Amino acid sequence: MGHRGNYEKDLSKLSSDGVKYIQIDAPRYSYYMDPKWQAWIKTELKVDPAAALNEAVSADNACFLAARNDGVTLGIHLCRGITAAIGTPKAGTTRLPKSCSGHWR
Repeated sequence: MGHRGNYEKDLSKLSSDGVKYIQIDAPRYSYYMDPKWQAWIKTELKVDPAAALNEAVSADNACFLAARNDGVTLGIHLCRGITAAIGTPKAGTTRLPKSCSGHWR
């Protein structure tokens, strides 16, 4: 089933069990928006950063859809990479690609 399927199953169960607020933590989205990290993703991982971002959004959407239930509030934490001391990206939400606009469900 893989991680994605496990997360979907777990979030669906939480929702069915009456949890009223479910938040996905997505601290790595800022990596797709920082030019330095985009280059690293492309050269080191041999992956197109835009394709990887779309895959991440798709996976989060699958989790949101599995958890959707009356009375349940769903949220996502998009880290802006403000912890420069440990080398995280510096990307504000204003740099969020237009491809993501309207794609979270």
